[in-house]
Amino acid sequence: MNKPLNQANSSKSWLSLQTIVLLAIAWSVLALLSALFFSLPVADAEGVFRRSEGYIISTYIFQSVAYLAAAILCFRNLLSPSIMSGRSLWLGVGFGMLSYLLGNLILAYWELILKQEATNVSPADLFFIATYLFIGGGMVSALTGRRLNLERWQWGLVGVIALVGISLGIWVSTSGNPTTSADVTNVPGWAAVLEESVSLFYTVADVLLLIIATMLLLTFWGGRFSQSWLAIALAVFSLYIGDVWFSYAQNHIENYQSGALLEVFWVFSGVLFAISAALEYEISSRSRREKRGRRRA
Repeated sequence: MNKPLNQANSSKSWLSLQTIVLLAIAWSVLALLSALFFSLPVADAEGVFRRSEGYIISTYIFQSVAYLAAAILCFRNLLSPSIMSGRSLWLGVGFGMLSYLLGNLILAYWELILKQEATNVSPADLFFIATYLFIGGGMVSALTGRRLNLERWQWGLVGVIALVGISLGIWVSTSGNPTTSADVTNVPGWAAVLEESVSLFYTVADVLLLIIATMLLLTFWGGRFSQSWLAIALAVFSLYIGDVWFSYAQNHIENYQSGALLEVFWVFSGVLFAISAALEYEISSRSRREKRGRRRA
């Protein structure tokens, strides 16, 4: 009776939790080392300091692979009958990862092929906006039907995180670049309004996701699924750091070129979402096996 079960488990060992976590950590370390060694701009033939195109391509590869893996693992949870946190959560997060992947590919085409500035509003923002809506919807669905029995100090922690997140978001989204009259004249009014609206959406969405993730983490803290929710919270926090840095660079660094060191947190976010999905799958599958074992006994 044990032999077929062992064979089945060994056939899936390549996609075990340990394998996924090790691959995720290795991918994160590679992305971090690449950013540490190659993110510094170098002077080109015209004396302008820019990051190499090869490095910029590698950043898109690191991000795309991370979010593709996260999407696959989230959809695996969606198809599993034993997922305990609810399929709607992983449906939302899975589509969020897929939306981010598509937006990242469009942005790569926008920057590398069309030679447009990555800091400008582009068609990729439609998919990035959808990412927040999908992830937020999935996380809110996880709260539905669950009572939030948080203590006062926990509500206080949520309030502090909200206050810090809002304050930091407002500060980094406030333009600090010296703008000449020629620059103002060359930018159409509708384009400036659109750019400000998109930036405001990212600021609000980042803070809301951070608050919801904190509430869910505190709700599940100490329970069986606390590890997966910790990974989700860290993924949202990493996404927040990457977005905050990009907003700061966009508004405070003149002629900013994408690929700075802190943008590696976007890779960390995708990796952590992948780890959270793998943790949820493993814990849910283990719980189902334990229930079957008790019934047979």
